[in-house]
Amino acid sequence: SHTKPGYNDLGRYTGKKDDITPNVQDRSRDRNALTHQILRLKMEGLRNPEIAEELGMPSSNLDDYPRRFVDTMEIAAPWSRLDVIYERALAAIAAIPGTLAVSAHQSHAYLDGACLYFTFAGKSEADQKDRYYRAVWDEGTTAVLNNGGALSHHHGVGVNRGRFMETALGGGFNVLTSIKSALDPSGILNPSKLGLPSAFGPIEFPEH
Repeated sequence: SHTKPGYNDLGRYTGKKDDITPNVQDRSRDRNALTHQILRLKMEGLRNPEIAEELGMPSSNLDDYPRRFVDTMEIAAPWSRLDVIYERALAAIAAIPGTLAVSAHQSHAYLDGACLYFTFAGKSEADQKDRYYRAVWDEGTTAVLNNGGALSHHHGVGVNRGRFMETALGGGFNVLTSIKSALDPSGILNPSKLGLPSAFGPIEFPEH
């Protein structure tokens, strides 16, 4: 076997806390594994006061720590709309209190348009985490849709983007609703997804 000691067959670090040493021989190969291991120990510290004390963490209560987020949002648009979407979506997300950084790059290109891939990072107090996260998606997506972009490129809609489907599709949303009802009269296939009405009730994305 060519598996390195302390790693499983998938290359994932499986060692113990005592295996972490400051003298990492191959930093380019081991630094991610070391980081993940330390993060795992800190998560344990959030549940175990003894580990929290050993790591010098001020508290083992998860609610005592601000929330930090990193996420991505990808959209598609015609070439003629990419510049304005890029500028306005970045500005909209950056303006939300708590945003630490936001950027975008073009990840896919086609004859008629391209995909813009936004990445954002932010922080909030523990009791405001859902409010901040929703605000980023609301403001960013609204900027995209108001300037001629599509709701998604390849990540899909799911629950988070379902609330924008009617705006994004216009009259096509009613067509989609009718097709879903005809093909799934009992409403048992992915209920409440894509923002479609469901007899089981909506799945609300958290607001606060």
